[in-house]
Amino acid sequence: MTGPDASAALCATGLGLRYRRYRRRGEWALRDCEFTVPRGRVTALVGRNGAGKSTLLHLAGGLLRPDAGELRVLGTVPGTAGSRARVALLTQDKPLYPRLTVAWWRPAADRSYGLFWYDDAALSGSGPRVVAAALFGLAAGTLLGLLTRRVPAAMGLTLLATGATTLLLEWTHHTRLPVPPQTYVSAGSVPKAPMGEKWSTGTYGLITASGRHDDVLNCPCPSGAQLRECMAAHGYVARFYEASPAGDHWAFQWTDTAVLGGLAVLLTAATVLLLRRRV
Repeated sequence: MTGPDASAALCATGLGLRYRRYRRRGEWALRDCEFTVPRGRVTALVGRNGAGKSTLLHLAGGLLRPDAGELRVLGTVPGTAGSRARVALLTQDKPLYPRLTVAWWRPAADRSYGLFWYDDAALSGSGPRVVAAALFGLAAGTLLGLLTRRVPAAMGLTLLATGATTLLLEWTHHTRLPVPPQTYVSAGSVPKAPMGEKWSTGTYGLITASGRHDDVLNCPCPSGAQLRECMAAHGYVARFYEASPAGDHWAFQWTDTAVLGGLAVLLTAATVLLLRRRV
């Protein structure tokens, strides 16, 4: 930019924009807007509801194109490569998915895609956990952005924080820490009930009359007479295995949701306190 406005951060000349939807279609959202914002200053944009504040910022960020006049940001046209490299815009839009429906909440336990309920895609990629994870990521990114004031650094730290939290939760899934497995017992040498939808821990064994649990390899016989003879010789009266039933899907879901949601609330509170200190 040259001339008297060479040092302007934002300059509008005869700027205008018409509404393109809803009942006000065709009316002017902005009209004959002219101003100059110098560089190196903190500037507040104040006005009543519907005055065009958000519209002006969307024009400056290149999200909208004017119907009249022109707008220059740091001497560049908004929305161009030169402008995008130097201008950042944080809007007030709600970070929600407009197509999110109630049906989306249904977990993948029905194996409609050939998945068991405890597969990573089903356990971690459906239900309220995903919503809580999104809120946690948003809260972490907002706070880290305020602390670092650098987009690349904030993005890197946000990915590190969310990635580490996700790995920790996945580890608790496979170790069954938040939701311990159940023990299923079959008397004598009677065949155990089918595993079905259960999530096996891989732990199988034998039980003595005193209640002691031993490894299944103490009687490595599949079934029949050999198994009965081995169990009788060692004093075993029953067999057992450990597994998580299909109903534990929601136990895992709500545990993760509580952890991620709680972290999101704490980070949001920290963000509010930080902003209050800076005001």
